[in-house]
Amino acid sequence: MPRIRHRAIAAGVLVAVLGMASRTAAAAGDVSLLVNGDFETPPRAADGLPSGWKASDFSTAGVSLVEGTRPGGKGKTCLKLQGGGNGLFSELTRLHPEASLRFTGWVNSDDPVTPKSPIYVGLAWYDAKRTPLSGGSVGGVNFLYIPMPKGTGWRPFEAIVPPKFTLGRQVIPAGAAFVEVRIFLLEYSRPVLFDDLALTQDAPSPAESSGPDGPPVRALENP
Repeated sequence: MPRIRHRAIAAGVLVAVLGMASRTAAAAGDVSLLVNGDFETPPRAADGLPSGWKASDFSTAGVSLVEGTRPGGKGKTCLKLQGGGNGLFSELTRLHPEASLRFTGWVNSDDPVTPKSPIYVGLAWYDAKRTPLSGGSVGGVNFLYIPMPKGTGWRPFEAIVPPKFTLGRQVIPAGAAFVEVRIFLLEYSRPVLFDDLALTQDAPSPAESSGPDGPPVRALENP
């Protein structure tokens, strides 16, 4: 099993759970910066992995594209992970370090009752030379863990990461130029589906450019 350094989201991120079943994971009109986050592009012939995604320290034996989509989705396929130790990382996505980053998507699992979810979804940060950066204000960890919403079946989630540090919140670290989406399973044998993952940013607002405060990380949950 690969050794992964991660920080629980409660240690550095303010989390609010909202009942917003009617809302899609990405707002209408948003253009995602993430390549093939909807998993509709055919897999690469060389390794069978989705275009725009790559293997890392994890196995890809349990990674596949399957028929189906989230509620209200317009696609025909989604990502399936099955088996502990399986995972997939996105290609690096360029970001604006002075604007809040919004990470949205949909997850489908049977949500077992565990002290800590073995379904890991999060963001990793890189500088302009594509060198890993610290994950936040404390330092030493290049992974921002995003908790998945409780429930069964398809559920949307949303995480908003501000560019400025305040009140112990996790933020885009100084010097970040690229972000990477990471999805992997630990000690989890059942299938997990993902669909319509997106990374979006608006132009930096005056508050984001000059002030310390920013929006919290949020997880959406069906009521």
